[in-house]
Amino acid sequence: MHARRWLTALIVLPLLLVVLFWGGHVFFVLLLLVVNGLAQWEFLGMFGPEADTVRRLKAIILGSVLLLSFCTAQRVTTLCNPSGPLFVLVGILFVLFLFYLIAYSHIPDLSRDLMVNVLGLLYIPLLLGHFVWLRYLSDGQWWVFWLLMVIMAGDTGAFYAGRTWGKTKLYPEVSPGKTWAGVAGGTAAAVIVGAALGRWALPGMSLAGL
Repeated sequence: MHARRWLTALIVLPLLLVVLFWGGHVFFVLLLLVVNGLAQWEFLGMFGPEADTVRRLKAIILGSVLLLSFCTAQRVTTLCNPSGPLFVLVGILFVLFLFYLIAYSHIPDLSRDLMVNVLGLLYIPLLLGHFVWLRYLSDGQWWVFWLLMVIMAGDTGAFYAGRTWGKTKLYPEVSPGKTWAGVAGGTAAAVIVGAALGRWALPGMSLAGL
């Protein structure tokens, strides 16, 4: 786990930086689409291991449409109106509900399957799409970079603090490996990296603003 974590960071981080700072709008969106597809595939496998490939691909396609509603192939001047993703989400939910209404007799646990698909849309592409808007704010590239570093610092701090000092479980029924020490270590690492990096990458922001 230790070696794989650092190997992944050494491979993925340079790619992220290249796409973020030099890849342009199209490559940034393509990267988000890849991340969305992988995340939705993992999510559906975690909450619904019986989901077949076709159903997973259906969810990924709907999620990609929702993600694309946050943007176009152009730059900031042609970004969608903020209400655009909301209308697209309503349309996707309508299609999804219509599908389950027609196919309800062929789906053993319809309510659970529907819940997982809707939750997957709200949790992954709907939130991931905000990276597009964040990217094209003033200093948006640095904001995305800062956010990614804070997330990575929190994850790494939680991993090593939990591994070193973790004894009391946080919520063993949901995630047996998580500990209170990991929560404290992850929070501390995220705050320290966020404050230090923010002062360098976003000099106009105060510590309170960060």
